[in-house]
Amino acid sequence: DSIAVYTLSPYLYWYLGADGTGLTYEIDLETLTSGLDNVADSTGITNLFKQVTSLAAGQSYVFAVRSFNGTTYSAWSAPDTFYVVGGVASVTAIPSYPTDSLVIYTNQPTFSWYLNGSSLGLTKYTVRWKAGSNSSDWNTTYDGSADVTDLNTPFYALPSTLSWGTNYWWAVAVYDGTNYSTWTVDSFYVTNTTTTVSLVQTTPIGGATVAASSVDFNWYAIGDVSSYTNYTLVYSYSDVFAPAATTTISIPITSNIGTYNDSLIAGATYFWKVGLDGGSYSGIDTFYTSPGSNPIQPLIGSPNKVVIATNAPTLSWVVNNQPASELSYELEVSSAPDFSDAKQYTQIAKKHFDVSNLETGKVYYWRVRSKNESGSVSLYSGTGNFKVDDPTDVKENIIPNKFSVEQNYPNPFNPETSIRFSIPQTSYVTIKIYDMLGQEIKSLVNREFKAGTFTMNWKGDDNFGRKVSSGTYIYRVVNGNNVSTKKMVLLK
Repeated sequence: DSIAVYTLSPYLYWYLGADGTGLTYEIDLETLTSGLDNVADSTGITNLFKQVTSLAAGQSYVFAVRSFNGTTYSAWSAPDTFYVVGGVASVTAIPSYPTDSLVIYTNQPTFSWYLNGSSLGLTKYTVRWKAGSNSSDWNTTYDGSADVTDLNTPFYALPSTLSWGTNYWWAVAVYDGTNYSTWTVDSFYVTNTTTTVSLVQTTPIGGATVAASSVDFNWYAIGDVSSYTNYTLVYSYSDVFAPAATTTISIPITSNIGTYNDSLIAGATYFWKVGLDGGSYSGIDTFYTSPGSNPIQPLIGSPNKVVIATNAPTLSWVVNNQPASELSYELEVSSAPDFSDAKQYTQIAKKHFDVSNLETGKVYYWRVRSKNESGSVSLYSGTGNFKVDDPTDVKENIIPNKFSVEQNYPNPFNPETSIRFSIPQTSYVTIKIYDMLGQEIKSLVNREFKAGTFTMNWKGDDNFGRKVSSGTYIYRVVNGNNVSTKKMVLLK
């Protein structure tokens, strides 16, 4: 019945309308184009099935069966057909990045694609590239070529550099050992970035836990750094990079890849960024140092950077590692950002505490540290803040006078975070989430909004509803000619 099969070695089955004791069977199997020749290709079969091998992907087949009782053959059965999926004639590899003449800011891109069809019968991908203009024949005319033999790896990281300020074409095809599929072609532009350079942190990022005794900071540059002399590495156990908690180091530039090793405080949360002398900085990323037997620096939880409608809130925090011993906590709450009038709460056994009798209309600041059984204390957490509002107060909905996008909250987050934006007039808004390679993960918003302030939630999933892994992601909010891009960290 022209059924599709997904193996090059399928089983063929048949049945009898009577007792088959003492019978053997023979099969005539041919391609559909050549047709049956009534000559048995397999004989002496004792079962009502037979596995055939070495079929060709993308080929249609026809077969018939007859029986033999040792003396007489039956007539051949009515023929039946099936189709082996795959083969280069029915599949193509489709470029997914970089495409559509995209301007990219690295001269060592990673080509990625997907397979439109089954990989059955295929042996490799081949990716090729050419500077300047499209190839007239990708089988023969190209500047570079590479094979990817793992069909589960539809990408290729270019090991050599391309030329800045150049338009490139690239093509990808699949191969079955004899023939190539149709080449699919796309293009991109490598921008000349002698004055625009981006720095991307690679490790430690995304809330990773590392050994405090030896921390390797690693990053790379997107663009030409030959006109610069030094990288500037900045790391701190203060989320606002308070001077007393911050270290700044100048590192000579020797290549597009940067690295630095240092020993840090155990059990701490660190924030770090890297820049160029006279240039801009990367985003800020976070990591934790393994505590060992040391107390652990807590992370601020809730409330933080919000207005609350109670004067008796519950303050909560987390620790990112399993402590080696029981911890207690010491909390400070103040109406001054320097904690000059702080009220202290000690011997807190749990990772939350109820405060009371706060004044309506005031902004409060709070921080917390842990203490182990030997009496050693951790660094204080970052500073949280909130405003106590009148629970009965109802405020007028104010129309914003400009486009703005706030930092997502909470950040880091798990499992969900909120992205808040404001627009001054009715208009179209898109919000997309990208990974650090620039590939789209989630199209979160794509519609018209009235003037106002809105909050959209991302649940840490992709466009197919699958949960994404821990790491740093970028959200990009576009409203007409207004664009805002920010980093966020998913920490599981």
